Amino acid sequence: DFSYIPSFDADDGVVLFDEQPPLTEDEYADTAAADAEETADATFDEQMEAFGDVLDRITEADRETDAANVAEADAVEDETNAADVAEADAVEDETDAADVAEADAVEDETDAADDTVDEECPNLPSEPTLTAEDIHEAEIAVAEAEASIEVEIRTEQSEAQELPDEPSLTAEDIREAEDAILAKDGTEGEETEKTKEGTEQLTPPPLFGTKLVEDPLIVDGPTLTVEDVSPEQTNEDGQISFFDTEENGDPENATDESDEATTPTERPIDTPFDFLELCIFTLVAVIVIMTFFFRHSVVDGGSMERTLYDGDCLILSSFLYTPEVGDIIVCEDYSTILRKPIVKRVIATAGQTVEIVDGQTVYVDGELIDDSYVCIDGYDDTRYQKHTVAEGHIFVMGDHRNASTDSREIGDVSLDSVIGKVVMRIFPFDAITFFP
Repeated sequence: DFSYIPSFDADDGVVLFDEQPPLTEDEYADTAAADAEETADATFDEQMEAFGDVLDRITEADRETDAANVAEADAVEDETNAADVAEADAVEDETDAADVAEADAVEDETDAADDTVDEECPNLPSEPTLTAEDIHEAEIAVAEAEASIEVEIRTEQSEAQELPDEPSLTAEDIREAEDAILAKDGTEGEETEKTKEGTEQLTPPPLFGTKLVEDPLIVDGPTLTVEDVSPEQTNEDGQISFFDTEENGDPENATDESDEATTPTERPIDTPFDFLELCIFTLVAVIVIMTFFFRHSVVDGGSMERTLYDGDCLILSSFLYTPEVGDIIVCEDYSTILRKPIVKRVIATAGQTVEIVDGQTVYVDGELIDDSYVCIDGYDDTRYQKHTVAEGHIFVMGDHRNASTDSREIGDVSLDSVIGKVVMRIFPFDAITFFP
């Protein structure tokens, strides 16, 4: 019943067997299980080692296969490239050979045609050739032609300069001519008008009431006396000028009084009646615009704080406006006797259900609204629980929930009481804002 467990005695150098008590069934089972587990672990380790060897061999085989595939692909690619290069070279050689053959054939045909022409027409003159002497003679001829043209131009200019100037009449010559004409006709101050059919050319009027030249193209004008001629109209030679000239004395720059007289000019606002008419027109236009399109309002109170503040000046749009959720509006408060206008935000429209949960969370048709514009984070309001907005009405609230008198107290707001939508804050000037 005793088990002998061997032990080694280091002093005597012999193996001793110690007597041990026998193992129970449970201990024996545990020992057997431990031995089996140890054996299984050893077996598993051997199997894993063998599996690792197999994987290594497979990996090595894959590498060899990949290397063989790469080598084969490189060989195929090299063969393909070599074949393509050879084919391209062959095509290029054929093309070059064809071009050379075609050029040779054309050249041969040209030479044959030239030979035929030479045989049929042996006496044809050869193409003339220019020598240096010919070129020199041509240059001399061109120079002589240019010199001749220049001489002609200078001759014409000198002849034009030698032309006599047009005779000019002085005041004394005009006086003598007038006396001679008066003595011949025996009349004084005669005014005549002679025109030629189909002609509209006019000349300056003669002085002293009579014409000086019997020309049907000249139309006589009013009679002038010597006193009527100003010193500015007489030049240094005593000649009289019939044109009103500018500072440069050029008749072409003379002003045409008739054109200036007929040019329309804008009538300035130079009378009190014109100014009054403009003011009335402006006032009427402003009244029409502010009545049918835009209106003005001033915030009174802090029920919309963090968005609008007390004293802010607002512009309202009231033309064909229908309130929508999220709009900032101005409406009349029917709960007061004077129906004081109030500024609020539209929370719900007709047919929508408004519910305030726990006194501070607002739901519209079961969906939580985005009230990030609310002035304070928390507010306690148990006055209003759940309600469906009536037809033709809207539900409004102020952004400052704890300081706002809105639909929670006065009920739904009628669309007829809506004055307009806030579209712009125009004062204070450092806080000008446009509202969508």
